[in-house]
Amino acid sequence: MDDTRTRVTSTTPRDRSLDERDLAYAIASRVFELRQAANMSQSELATLAGMKQGHVSRLESAKTVPTLPVLLRVAAALGMTLTVNLTQEESQ
Repeated sequence: MDDTRTRVTSTTPRDRSLDERDLAYAIASRVFELRQAANMSQSELATLAGMKQGHVSRLESAKTVPTLPVLLRVAAALGMTLTVNLTQEESQ
């Protein structure tokens, strides 16, 4: 499946909150897809990533926005690397 990309562009605190939620959902979806493709349970992923199963559950349900260190551990546990793509915003 294609990389999930979410654009964070808002400037007001309320808009940023919405963007963070969108980003959390995009991350949740991608982690879930990768875990399923690896035929791995949440508990197995948690063990490999050095966290509790509940943390994986909250990540996959977008109840939390993971930190970069958490994303790096999850990516490594899934045999992936984490990349960040910053792009210039298009003119309106």
